[in-house]
Amino acid sequence: MGKKSRMFEFVDQTWNPIGARCPYQCIYCWAQSANGFINRYNLKKYFGKPTLYEKVLNQKFKAGEIIFVGDMTDIFAYTVPDSMLYQIFEAIEKWPDTTFLFLTKNPIAYLWLIEEGANIPYNTILGATIESNRNYPNISKAPPQHERLTAMRNLAHRYPKYKLFISIEPVLDFDVELFVQWLKRIAPWAVAVGYDNYGNKLPEPPLRKVEELINHVEKFTRVYRKTIRRAWNEK
Repeated sequence: MGKKSRMFEFVDQTWNPIGARCPYQCIYCWAQSANGFINRYNLKKYFGKPTLYEKVLNQKFKAGEIIFVGDMTDIFAYTVPDSMLYQIFEAIEKWPDTTFLFLTKNPIAYLWLIEEGANIPYNTILGATIESNRNYPNISKAPPQHERLTAMRNLAHRYPKYKLFISIEPVLDFDVELFVQWLKRIAPWAVAVGYDNYGNKLPEPPLRKVEELINHVEKFTRVYRKTIRRAWNEK
């Protein structure tokens, strides 16, 4: 079985049937940054082109668990062939009493896949990492934050049967009212909020702003508090 997730308290295990170098090169990534977990431990599975590992794909799961799919790379990145994702969906269908969490910085892929006929099972949680309502192109090569917000809003409106999740981690400076409005439109099952854990000196919001965001969001959905502290440049 996979390891316990280091990211979310509600996750029981992780599952990594796809190995790949993530193309987004987020400077803060705990797994794939220059000083991240993968380089530190020379995990060659995540160095090259996308590869589907059949033995891992056929792993067994327990009823009632929540499984985080692909915590070491973004399996919905544009470099991963749709055919691999279809095989993951088929494997998930065999475990209807288990819940599978996806998390991506390319949530428009959910829409593309559904609209081209993919059967994404309903025992999944479709998640997106969206660190702010503002765009930060110097931090990542992922789609800009406003595109991710738009994709998740469209997903919520067009396919309301799916359970959605937003990870605001690491949180980047944002506009409280606008960010809350976006999150309300998405109506996620839950939101996780947390500061960077790895000393990257990101453009962080002050603690009071993060607490204000959490207070607003808790009025309409559950919030999982991750690392909550003062911004690195706050006295």
